[in-house]
Amino acid sequence: MMERRVVLAGRAERLREELAEIDAEVARLEAAEVVIGQFVEAEQSGRPTIRLWLPSWSR
Repeated sequence: MMERRVVLAGRAERLREELAEIDAEVARLEAAEVVIGQFVEAEQSGRPTIRLWLPSWSR
């Protein structure tokens, strides 16, 4: 009985770690979606995009 509890506790910890990694990946993907959406919106509205800003940043 005790051995089963230890095994399950270890498995639960690994699953928590995996879930934390998945949550972090989802957050990164959501942030990327926001950035891409802003880029598309800027392109469609005629506002300057990153391509226009890059030369000034490299100075």
